[in-house]
Amino acid sequence: MILKKFTKLALLLSSITLLTMIVSLIPPSQTELDTAPPTNFSTITYELDWDWGDAVLTSGGWFVTNDRGYQIHVQRGYLVNRSLELIECTGSDATGESIADRLRQTLAAQPAYAGHNGAHDTSRITAPWVESLTEPVTQTVETVLVTAPNYCQLHYLVAPGIETARHSPHEVEMLGMTLWLEGDYLAPGTSTSVPFTIQTNLAWGEVAELMTLSSEPLNTLQRDNVALQITVRRDLETLFDGVDFETMPDIEQAKTVLRSLIQNTDVIIQARTL
Repeated sequence: MILKKFTKLALLLSSITLLTMIVSLIPPSQTELDTAPPTNFSTITYELDWDWGDAVLTSGGWFVTNDRGYQIHVQRGYLVNRSLELIECTGSDATGESIADRLRQTLAAQPAYAGHNGAHDTSRITAPWVESLTEPVTQTVETVLVTAPNYCQLHYLVAPGIETARHSPHEVEMLGMTLWLEGDYLAPGTSTSVPFTIQTNLAWGEVAELMTLSSEPLNTLQRDNVALQITVRRDLETLFDGVDFETMPDIEQAKTVLRSLIQNTDVIIQARTL
């Protein structure tokens, strides 16, 4: 009788042990993984900025002289910053797309969205940001949360506005529009100003290297529990360089402005401990 009880007890313990082993082999559900809080994190705050150079703010917009000698007075303008997204310090992203491939895609202007394929990094802004170019100012766009930051580049894209874009103006329809500039210009050797409007739905992007303001290398600047600030600084003085209002078709004027905008952009990274 006692032997039977010991046998049953041994079988019961064996069953419990086996069940425990089976449960331990079952991986956690995706929900459990998604809800698990990160142990280390960093914040990234994006800032849009302008280097004015010789451009001058006026009572009704701003004034600049381009490299062709045109005196340009911008009275109203808007730009859709479609995407800001950091790129890790690797030769390819999660989909195997190389940085060179991404660069070739984004440097080619086209009337459609010029972003990259594959999964987006968690550093990407959540929605496009429509920026006023009537009186360009420094603007804080968004703060995102990332884990284990290890970034070397920024993918910056201007492209047509969509319904979820933030700060869309009421006076100009930027849905489906990338850039809108209006004002007047004075051609070299003339005394009569001529009105102009530059508008386009072309997309233009670039992969830019991150620059630091100190000698600290990127790999030590980016640590867990660090607040990173990414400043995207464009050059207002050179925005119209290459534009010849008298000889260029409208589409070429728009392409030239977008090219100048993107090519004269610096991306600066700074950090402070949380």
